[in-house]
Amino acid sequence: AAAAAAAAEAAAAEAAAAQAAPTTVLDPGCRLSYLTDVEGNFEYFLAFVELSEALSLMSTDGADGAVDLELAEGWVFVFGGGAVDKGGAVGGSIRVARSLVALKHKYPQRVCLLVGS
Repeated sequence: AAAAAAAAEAAAAEAAAAQAAPTTVLDPGCRLSYLTDVEGNFEYFLAFVELSEALSLMSTDGADGAVDLELAEGWVFVFGGGAVDKGGAVGGSIRVARSLVALKHKYPQRVCLLVGS
């Protein structure tokens, strides 16, 4: 009986945590843009933005090196990891990382940044 009570309590705690956790439910009609493995190559990142239907370059004048991006209505952007280079010049890595974080702050419900590679 004690084991069953403990299992029920654990299940209730898990259900409560699931309800409290923020969830993003995507509109079935939304479109998805996905980019990964930029590896600090800022020019490659900008070339992706230029070709993208989802992202638009609004400004390159960020004091911290970040660019100001706009995410088109009806789109979700997922960055799959690999933002920074493992060595070499870090200028591009910092600009890519700051630009992605700024985009996430601007569109917190429609931008997902995954870490790793």
